[in-house]
Amino acid sequence: MSAVKLIENGFSICNAAKQKGVNYSTLSRYVKIKSTTGTLDTASIGYKKTRQVFLDELESLLVDYLVHAARTVHGLTITELRTLDYDLAVANEIDAIPPMWSENHVAGEEWAYSFMKRHKHEIAVRTPEPTSIQRMTNFNEDNVNIFFSNLETALARSFVPTTVRERVIRTEDAIGQSTRRLRKLSTGDDR
Repeated sequence: MSAVKLIENGFSICNAAKQKGVNYSTLSRYVKIKSTTGTLDTASIGYKKTRQVFLDELESLLVDYLVHAARTVHGLTITELRTLDYDLAVANEIDAIPPMWSENHVAGEEWAYSFMKRHKHEIAVRTPEPTSIQRMTNFNEDNVNIFFSNLETALARSFVPTTVRERVIRTEDAIGQSTRRLRKLSTGDDR
C-alpha cells in the first residue's frame, strides 16, 4: 500500500491519509499491522464477521440438519440447539470456540439467537405441539396411499360428502339439545 510507504518515508499518518484519500483509522490499523508483523500479507481488508464460530459451509449444513429434524417431528428447543452447536464445534475441532462455551459445555445464548436471526427464513424457535407416537407412526406413505385409494373408490361410486352447511346445522341442533338438557338438570324446574 503506497500510503504506508509514505509514512515509512517520514509523512504523518494524517497527511498520508489525506494525500492518498484513505481513512485515517484504516491507515493507522495498516501501519500497526506492518510494524508488528513486518508485512501486510496478513491484513484483512474490510469488515470481518464478529464471533463467527462456524464457517458458512458448516453453518449451512447445521441449518439443513435443523430443517430436516423439524420436518421429521424432532424439532429442537433453544437449549438443545445450544448443546448441539457446542458438540458440533468440539467434534470439528473449531479453533474459535469462545471460552464460555467450553466452561458451560453449551453455545452462548447470544450466539444462538444471532444464529437464529441470520437464518430467520429457514428456521424458527417455536414451542412444538405435542404429537402422539401413534399419530407419528401411522402417518406414513402406506397409510396415505390407502386413504387416497379409498377416496378414489368412494368418488367413483358417486359418494358425495355432506356439505359444510349441513354439518353446521346438525352440530347446532346437537349443541342446542344438550344445552337444554343440562339446564333442566341444573335448575330442577320440571319435577
